[in-house]
Amino acid sequence: MPYSLPRMTKILMIDAMRKSIVYSGGSFHCLQAYFDGVKGVLSTTAGYVNGQTSHPTFEQVEAGGTGHAEAVKVDFEDYFLDLTHLTEIFLRIIDPYSLGRQGPFVGKQYRAGIYYQNLSDGITLCRYVDTHLRPGHVVEVSRMDNFFPAEEAHQHYKRKHAFWNCPIDLNKLKADEKK
Repeated sequence: MPYSLPRMTKILMIDAMRKSIVYSGGSFHCLQAYFDGVKGVLSTTAGYVNGQTSHPTFEQVEAGGTGHAEAVKVDFEDYFLDLTHLTEIFLRIIDPYSLGRQGPFVGKQYRAGIYYQNLSDGITLCRYVDTHLRPGHVVEVSRMDNFFPAEEAHQHYKRKHAFWNCPIDLNKLKADEKK
């Protein structure tokens, strides 16, 4: 008779493979649309990361006074999609040498950043970014101090507004990376 893991063990194994990382770089509407198409991504949440205001609104962040960046929390299956590959996918769509600007989006709230939750991910990310980008890059690699989900109207914006034109190229995913 084949051995079967108890149900709780299976659930714990699945949870152990689920990881989260937060990326910022321009409009979170564009980032979320891009990451929603990546194979191995389980879910995404548009939101605001690493600022001084508790529960900021879109209008507050867009005005630039909260210190938050528009960002997307990406939950992914690390058994199928490793953190460095996910970061490489992210780096394709941003300008890592543009300070406070990504495409038409200008201001600190649109900065390029990667925000991690545990130290080992932070070490991995710092090494990856520093070895894959030329000196002078401005990608902030930092511990995630806080993350506040954006209002419902901003979640999966591209799905809700199919004709909205995202200023990043959503086709930069390779065929084997697409869902």
